[in-house]
Amino acid sequence: MKQQSLLNPAWRPASRQPEALERISHHFLGELPAAAAPAERHLPVLIALDANREAAHYTAAARRLLDRLQQKLDQGGAGVPRWRFELQPEPERAEASNLLLLIAHASLPGIRHAYARLKTRPGPPPLAASLLLCGARDDPAARRLYRRLAVGLLRFRDLPLGFLGCLPESRAGDEAELERLGRRLREQADPAHPVYRYRRQPPP
Repeated sequence: MKQQSLLNPAWRPASRQPEALERISHHFLGELPAAAAPAERHLPVLIALDANREAAHYTAAARRLLDRLQQKLDQGGAGVPRWRFELQPEPERAEASNLLLLIAHASLPGIRHAYARLKTRPGPPPLAASLLLCGARDDPAARRLYRRLAVGLLRFRDLPLGFLGCLPESRAGDEAELERLGRRLREQADPAHPVYRYRRQPPP
């Protein structure tokens, strides 16, 4: 029993345990893993609005929506990756992003301009893109423009295009609308989303 008490402080009398634990505590202090900082998901954003009289209005509205949408996405609690929209993403971060958020005007010239901007965008191409349209007359008209752009991008750029919806006009502060946009964005940012299956080339 005497030999065991020399090896293990738990065998020693209670009056001697604090001193023994203090002498061996330096072996364990500092070995606990530090709390990991919340991960971040960097999502590149391309605001492909042509230089017309409405471009400034829709660009400002899109930026306000992105600010509110980021706050909504960050309400997942501890351990949930924080979202960061990047209007001018750094090339090394663009490689780690599966999805590109594309904001364009809901018109034929608007989607042509968006296509041209995607062709000349620097950095590695994303695995997929998600379209948010501005200034749409109604939802059917917006979806027709989306399908036209989606066919061209998939055929000539091998870039699948998901549809996020239309930029809210009078409902910019509607919490339900923000929830819907946030839910669609989370779904389409997941590599398991069906939109990624349309690529002819497998992901790298």
